[in-house]
Amino acid sequence: MSSGATAPKTSDEPLGLNLVATTSIMSENAGGDSNVATTSDSGGIISSDYRDIRSCLEQAIDLAVSDLAKAPKYGNTIKVVAQTMPSPISRQVGQSGEKVVNLTSAFSAFIGILQAKIDTAATYITITHAVPANFALTSLPSSPPTTPSGSVMQEDYFTPRVFSSAVPVANRHDTFTRRGVKSPAAWSPGLAVPPATSDFALLERYIPPATILEYDDLFLPTGPSALVDRLMELSTDRGTLLFIYPTKAGAQTFVSKYLNPVLEPVLRSVTTGHCLTADIGVNIGTMEAVEHLATFDGLKRNVSILLKGLNRGTDSTNLSHYTITHTNKAVVHIHRKVWAQWYIKQETPKIRHVTTEYLSKARLLTGDENVSYGMLTREILEGVEHRSYAGGEAPGEDSAIEVGIFVIQRSA
Repeated sequence: MSSGATAPKTSDEPLGLNLVATTSIMSENAGGDSNVATTSDSGGIISSDYRDIRSCLEQAIDLAVSDLAKAPKYGNTIKVVAQTMPSPISRQVGQSGEKVVNLTSAFSAFIGILQAKIDTAATYITITHAVPANFALTSLPSSPPTTPSGSVMQEDYFTPRVFSSAVPVANRHDTFTRRGVKSPAAWSPGLAVPPATSDFALLERYIPPATILEYDDLFLPTGPSALVDRLMELSTDRGTLLFIYPTKAGAQTFVSKYLNPVLEPVLRSVTTGHCLTADIGVNIGTMEAVEHLATFDGLKRNVSILLKGLNRGTDSTNLSHYTITHTNKAVVHIHRKVWAQWYIKQETPKIRHVTTEYLSKARLLTGDENVSYGMLTREILEGVEHRSYAGGEAPGEDSAIEVGIFVIQRSA
């Protein structure tokens, strides 16, 4: 399942996320662990412009790709693995009549800075997207066009330099099948490329995960963990991962300022319109992992403990070492269409399960079969996708979602 294609030519700035960095962690060991080194930072990234996505990530990405100055180790191809959780944002998010833009979160900024630091006339970039099993290849995020310079030939149809492909990776924490029955959480590696072969990787999430188990497993050296998968794929010759994840405060902000002003009116309309009890709305409206997420310091500590476990290894053949080279705390505003697509992708199995269970019990008591679980599920998801924020106003600048940014490097 792959698609080799060059990036479309577009000058549009990504509209999916607007980020502003806050404090930078300087000369501080992550979690106080002597087995996981953390290099000091040279200062924070400060931006007062909420529209400039690149300014927030510039320092972290700069550090991640700093080894490009020693380009000979890469040969003529740089291998990148990218994963946005729960799924990449479709380029077709725009509705009919709207201008479809590139809504790809940190991905475009990452690839853009990568391209700016290499001789694009002599170097190829291969991007492997780790995507859900049912993700459409036509929706793959696009990388920015090659930045031309006096010595660099501008990319055209006959001189492609960026090649994208997709590899389906199983969602090992999707606890509901299509029929609403819990399925066992089988463990297996979710590698998108062979171990120790990627030069750079990006793993990013901005909304809370679906379950507590998914969050806990993320920091287990033995998995199942998308973070461990991306770390294991890194080259032992300074392969580098950029990891972005919401904090507890960020998850709480997402629910209270973004999700609830849309979802709560939708659930009230559905429950009153179909004479349902309030518990179905409570079960659907609760994201169980939110209160379980860590603060930024706790997130940093979790990453540190994970790397300590990986550095210790499970056998004598594991000779590589992981190091945190940069940590940063930032805030982010998520475009309405973007978070809705993420939420629908992630929460549909749960919503389908809750409505199925509720209606099965209700029919035993009343015999009423006028409402189907498919009808309820569709009404809720369509409401999340299309309903305006309560009051008609989008979250303001004081409603930013806090995330942690980490740069992790692997060496022999």
